[in-house]
Amino acid sequence: MNTFRVLTLASLILTAIGSALIAGAMRTAPGTWHVLAGSQARSGGWSALRLDLDRGLQFTAFSNWRFTGRPIVAPQGRSALWVDSSGRLMRVRRGRAETLPILGVSECAWSPEGSTLACAALSGSIRLYRADQPGWPQIAAVNVDPHTLTDLRWSPDGSRLVFIDRLNNDTDILLIDAQGEGRTAITSNYLTAESGAAWSPDGSRLAYLSDQRTHQELRVYDHASGEDTILVSSPADFRRPAWSPDGSQIAFGTDEGQLLVISVGPGARPQPILYAPPPQTAPILWSPDSQHLIYTSSRDNDLYVVRVSGFDIRRLTDNDSFNTLLP
Repeated sequence: MNTFRVLTLASLILTAIGSALIAGAMRTAPGTWHVLAGSQARSGGWSALRLDLDRGLQFTAFSNWRFTGRPIVAPQGRSALWVDSSGRLMRVRRGRAETLPILGVSECAWSPEGSTLACAALSGSIRLYRADQPGWPQIAAVNVDPHTLTDLRWSPDGSRLVFIDRLNNDTDILLIDAQGEGRTAITSNYLTAESGAAWSPDGSRLAYLSDQRTHQELRVYDHASGEDTILVSSPADFRRPAWSPDGSQIAFGTDEGQLLVISVGPGARPQPILYAPPPQTAPILWSPDSQHLIYTSSRDNDLYVVRVSGFDIRRLTDNDSFNTLLP
């Protein structure tokens, strides 16, 4: 088992290494794969760590700050946000924490270029803020009251935002543009419950899960044609899908502990990568070369990496506080 080392504030990503977040992984130099891993202590606090897989197991602290909510890391790693228990948006930058002028929210998401912040308000609306202007002015609000809004995800080019609209047991997937306009319902069936919306790398398609009550489906929605295709249908419960960086495959897990990959195309069948892995929790992340998958085991809260070919599974950590990956 490889050991890991946690470095100090002097080596933080905040010191401007110029990385870009790519579906939860960061490419910082040729041959290097960094993954943001959330460490949650029994006290409930969070730490954000970077994991370098190519040069041996190496952890680097994103911040020595103990987050009280799930970290929301800005593009290029300039700062990190979190929503505290009272709905206030907090920021840690250069080792110092501050309260931002944004209140009454449950979760937020950065646009890819970092100029806009989308937040789900507790009152049932999506608010858009200009993060690159003093005072973080609100530029738009989309009201969906009294619904609960979750899972905010920007398209790769930052032109659209997808989110889950939840009312009681009914959930649907909605879409707005970067100005808060053009609201579109991707799904609108009160008999089903949708979740896990994930953009394809080129932003042309959305993969998502649809609970049909008696079975679950993995679907792909094409924005240009409006076509909604069922890739997989099964009585098993699926975990959040994840696109490969080249856009040709989707990985997903099941409640039975299987890890599967399916090609995106007519007649494709899911291929089991692992038949009996330690049960995984979402999300599943791809390596930038589309050859490996990394996930968290819900059995021991450790990180694992496996080749898409199904060989060479490696347990990366031996620490029971790693209970998630940060997408």
